Amino acid sequence: MVSHSELRKLFPSADAVCFDVDSTVIREEGTDELAKVCGIEDVRNAVSEMTQRAMGGAVPFKIALTEHLALIQPSREQVQRLIAEHPGHLTHCIR
Repeated sequence: MVSHSELRKLFPSADAVCFDVDSTVIREEGTDELAKVCGIEDVRNAVSEMTQRAMGGAVPFKIALTEHLALIQPSREQVQRLIAEHPGHLTHCIR
């Protein structure tokens, strides 16, 4: 974990900044939805369980995301299909 003072130094020079918006800005969990789009029924439950553990703080975000993607193994086309066919819905707090 990066300290607040370290983050303040790094942020202005960053080429990109990523935020986890699942279940906060949008209602959906992206990797859970990706598993559905990829038709991986037996993996979907494992992905959902991993999501819950990460949301509870038991697993760091980076590790959880890496494990999710290793289980799903989506193609670029499947990711594009998810984006096109299943756009996220904003939470009531954001609208």
